[in-house]
Amino acid sequence: MKINIGISIFIRSGGSFGHVSGTLDLDTLPVVGDTLSFADSRDSTILKPHAFVGLLKVEDRVLDASNQATPTLMLEDIYFDSAEIAQEAGRYLESAFGLAVHVH
Repeated sequence: MKINIGISIFIRSGGSFGHVSGTLDLDTLPVVGDTLSFADSRDSTILKPHAFVGLLKVEDRVLDASNQATPTLMLEDIYFDSAEIAQEAGRYLESAFGLAVHVH
């Protein structure tokens, strides 16, 4: 099942860094409170940065009333200590899961 996702990224001392968006193909539609794991890449040669735990809870689920659109999941915000660490995690999400990182 195709599912759109959205994740906001923040720097603890500097505010908003950007956001992540894209589509995942999952077997089931997660509900609010479920946790999605990004801890293991589809490609075993792509390693997760140590500063990124890789577990994100579903905070909101948006379904189209006409049942025509792909469901959207809003995942919990991610906070990093620096822009460099946020960039590293963003590159991981892009290369490992095909997501897009949009930096502000």
